[in-house]
Amino acid sequence: MRDNFSMEILMICGDINGNTVFQNVFNERVILELAKDYHLTIITDSSYNKNRELCVNKNFGKNIRIFAYPDYSNLRRILKKYKEKFIEEKQRQNITEQKEDIHVIRKYNKTFRFMREMRINIFHPVYRGKHIWIKKASKFSTNAKFYLVISISHSPACHQVAYNLIKRHKIEFGKWVQIWQEPWYQKPRVAKETKLIDYYERKFIKAADVVFFSSEFLKEYFSNKYSSFIDKIDYIDLPADRNPSYKQLNDKKEFTIGYFGAYFSDVRNIMPFYKTICKLNLKSMIVGTSDFKLDSVGNIQVIHGSIPFHECVKLEKEMHCLVIIGNNFSDILPGKIYNYCGMEKPILFILDGTDKGIAFTRKKFEKYKNIYFSSNKINAIENTIKKIINDLDSGIRYEPVDDFSACTVVNTMLKKIEKC
Repeated sequence: MRDNFSMEILMICGDINGNTVFQNVFNERVILELAKDYHLTIITDSSYNKNRELCVNKNFGKNIRIFAYPDYSNLRRILKKYKEKFIEEKQRQNITEQKEDIHVIRKYNKTFRFMREMRINIFHPVYRGKHIWIKKASKFSTNAKFYLVISISHSPACHQVAYNLIKRHKIEFGKWVQIWQEPWYQKPRVAKETKLIDYYERKFIKAADVVFFSSEFLKEYFSNKYSSFIDKIDYIDLPADRNPSYKQLNDKKEFTIGYFGAYFSDVRNIMPFYKTICKLNLKSMIVGTSDFKLDSVGNIQVIHGSIPFHECVKLEKEMHCLVIIGNNFSDILPGKIYNYCGMEKPILFILDGTDKGIAFTRKKFEKYKNIYFSSNKINAIENTIKKIINDLDSGIRYEPVDDFSACTVVNTMLKKIEKC
């Protein structure tokens, strides 16, 4: 069906600019690939307005119409404008007075955020801060007839918007396709919220024509969880296009290795890796947010908190080897593995989680020579790092994985949709 250029597709997704965080790379690559053969209408959030120039530079304007709805209330918008004008006015006054006023503003912001969080916990525990965006985006209407409606999470708020538009008969379409980059159950907070999540999750999957998850493991899990919908549940990989800027480093400089990502203690156990690079005194970088602090020691540089995407990319290019640490609380594949597969670099994949999840991961990725597996133990990590160093010294070449290219992933997705 891809040869029919006149076909229309409605996509509902969050941030569509892959230059912000890794999670949005999927949205960007799927959009650009589909736009080669289809006219796209995209419903997204207000982050598009912040990154409009970047999106236009990537030809997002060609064959694509974008409707960006705000994810904040009118009150918040008014208060933000008032704060900006207030600061601008105080900048013309004495600096001492300005500092005092800025302190008052920060205190006000802290109180405002606390009250907003309390309100969300009480009235909107499932969709959190996305409840306003759902309300606004659900007002979308058009006379166009869509071949497909594709809603992409995370956030599951995108599925709610699609559900609202369909049930309110605001759009005409052929099939509703859901893509779950990561499952909803990953971040439940309380028992009440978990029950609500299960309720909405079942409702969405029941209403959809095709439901894709991001791995065979998740396909199997949800096929068992919702056995009555097994015929509509499938999986697709996340796309990882070749990235020529991530060249393999063949210089004779000191070996460098880096981990870039969050490492909260209840999600990932980074300590064995940290202790290993301390033991070997490797030139290393660890960049990411966490609930505890690691110390910069010797050749190891630790940057706490998140950094802009372009700065992260610059640091990754300087590494001989990139590191991925599996989740210790679930068997969900870190999406970054697909992005790293598009690079000409060795990848140290430190496995964690259940035996079944580890077996799934090994089976899927062990055929690619740029991925080196290790258990999350100091001795195993040390031995694997030494093997990577030896392979680099011997002149081994690493190539990007074509199996996860955007073209391959999108074509596979469309073929599976046609069969349903």
